[in-house]
Amino acid sequence: MTDERPPLSDLPRFVEWVRDGYGSTLVESRRSAEDRARELLDASAGAMTTEQALELGRLFNTGEWDGVMHYNRFSPAFVGATMSRVVDPLDEFNQWTERLWRRPIDESLSFVDQILKSAQVFPGAGRSYPTMLMYLRDPARYVIWLQVTHQALVALGRLTESRGRGGGVERYQRYCEAAQRFAAEFGLAPQEIDAVLAAVAREQQAVPAPPVPGPVNEPHPLTKVAETTHLPLDQLEEWVALLNDSKRQALLYGPPGTGKTFVAEELGRHLAGADGKVETVQFHPSFSYEDFIEGLRPAPGVGGTIGYQVRPGVFKQFCEDARKSEATHVFIIDEINRAELGAVLGELMLLLEYRVTKSVLLPYSQERFSVPGNVVVLATMNTADRSLALVDFALRRRFHAFQVLPSRDVLSGHLGQGESAELVLRFFDLIQQAVGNPDFAPGHSYWMGDDATAAGLFRIWRYELLPYLTEYWFEHRSRLDDLTTSVTKMLSEEA
Repeated sequence: MTDERPPLSDLPRFVEWVRDGYGSTLVESRRSAEDRARELLDASAGAMTTEQALELGRLFNTGEWDGVMHYNRFSPAFVGATMSRVVDPLDEFNQWTERLWRRPIDESLSFVDQILKSAQVFPGAGRSYPTMLMYLRDPARYVIWLQVTHQALVALGRLTESRGRGGGVERYQRYCEAAQRFAAEFGLAPQEIDAVLAAVAREQQAVPAPPVPGPVNEPHPLTKVAETTHLPLDQLEEWVALLNDSKRQALLYGPPGTGKTFVAEELGRHLAGADGKVETVQFHPSFSYEDFIEGLRPAPGVGGTIGYQVRPGVFKQFCEDARKSEATHVFIIDEINRAELGAVLGELMLLLEYRVTKSVLLPYSQERFSVPGNVVVLATMNTADRSLALVDFALRRRFHAFQVLPSRDVLSGHLGQGESAELVLRFFDLIQQAVGNPDFAPGHSYWMGDDATAAGLFRIWRYELLPYLTEYWFEHRSRLDDLTTSVTKMLSEEA
């Protein structure tokens, strides 16, 4: 396999690159696992024990590449709590498995039709379980139906239907025909069709990262801010009106993932206009007054000696630059609550309130310092780390408080329309309802990734949301376990 990934536009080379990446062991290992699954079904379909049913799910997931046996062919389906949900109650699982495996094929397809048309008929089975059984019965005719593989065929122009499971068995058969034509075109074995199509879908979803905004050099209208942040225009207008008054500083506060920094920077670009400046610094526990206002810093002296010079901090230098312009300059403090605020801000507590009318004598330089009237200060604060009520009252009094909460409307505006958007919103709603506290619930940004498939959302759950909620529910593990089961069930049904 070459290291360089061919573009999707060169499909033959891309498919060959994917196949080389998996190597020769994938097909043989999957074929072996499928044969063992058939033996298990032939012997026990309709009368499986729980252990046999869980083993069946494990066999469905088995495949080897790079010399390592993997068990993630249908992740998030058929893993852990998901397969446990499929087999509970066991009698119902056995009843459906017998219908799908032992009945004549046309009769079994009628049962597949029922499952595909309603997720409640066979809870937890999704599309994966019934179509896996059809595939095992006749790999030359049937293909496992997954959201991600359907998405790939649509992206390649081999299917024109959206990814939803509606339409029942007729739609499933059209999907099978398209997948089989794709397999024949590239000489794919049945065991590698879903692997190649999944790689196609991932490649199609990959988009270049948006360019990092450069210096502000053109107007940024408030309508554009509303468009990029998906916040209501009237709310943004109110915020801007407050910042254009005498109190020219605001604190954007809310839980992680609500886009506070992004919103602050978009607002900053609007306020600064074509001639102003926007600068962002992030506070952290070791950030000091000397970093922010001014302090003594070592400097080389005569004959190799070390001396000390008074140097301006980032905010003092920013204010000195602002004095040379009439345009608005916006200073953004990200994560303001992570520093020891009283020690870092120093005289700023007085100067923010009185602005041009007062100045103070700085301790190191012995110069007088004030905050120019054209400087706007925006700060962000994570309420999962610290409640707004715990922030020094004197500081809070000097800042407008703009609350930024997890928002279904913002997420919906970002996603647009479509079946994948509906799944993302249902997943978002599930988490918000489970947490039940808007000051701690993970924000909508967690759901704004490029991969809106069930597998992609499961990765967000496993690697982003689950670690966050594990810390939040440290003393309530049972709530986390219940939510994990609900998430896995929801996403596996869409796999």
